Amino acid sequence: MQRRFRQNRRFGISHAIAVASVLSLLTVALAVACGGGSPELDALEAEAAYARGVELREQGQMRNAFDAFNEALRLNPRYGEAYAARASVYYAFGDQQNTIADLNVALRLEPEIAEAYYYRGLIFTDKGDSDNALINFTRALQLAPSSDAYFERARVYFALQDLDAAIGDLSAAIDMEQRAGHLYLLRGEVHLIAERTELGIADLERALELTDDEEIAARAKQILALVR
Repeated sequence: MQRRFRQNRRFGISHAIAVASVLSLLTVALAVACGGGSPELDALEAEAAYARGVELREQGQMRNAFDAFNEALRLNPRYGEAYAARASVYYAFGDQQNTIADLNVALRLEPEIAEAYYYRGLIFTDKGDSDNALINFTRALQLAPSSDAYFERARVYFALQDLDAAIGDLSAAIDMEQRAGHLYLLRGEVHLIAERTELGIADLERALELTDDEEIAARAKQILALVR
């Protein structure tokens, strides 16, 4: 199954809007109190720009998100999470070199950013380096479990033919995101390869019930036609 770019959702849209609104109000208040620019004001404005970038990224406005993360880093050049977030946009643009550069800076500044390890895992997966991909996805999951990281680590296990590990990760992802058709599709495929036909068919049927993605639906129908 081909991997799609999936945004690492550190904040939901509504959360990001709320954070950006609160930070904007605090920025104005601090500007009045300080009578102009200050390190504290710059840090607060950087937080607001970062939150705005996360919101824009969630909405698929990647170019505007990129500009917001750049603004956050202009205001606070030591903002590790903003480097990791900008790396995610570089990754979406297909710019592997700048993705890696930003991830390295992010982890040098803040060694426990789950998003940075997640995107490093994607980079290593793209390079075919399964060992380092597993190391990075596992670290991301230790820091902040997410369905995306479980899904991507499952794909690596699947490629390595460690079917039980792949099913375990996909089940964990489904527990976190129970209406995600792509998770059921991949778990169904793994069950079928492991000769667990009934479980595989059940997952593929569930994928069809849940998805509005034509590619996922077509893949599930194709496989079901072969096994029924």
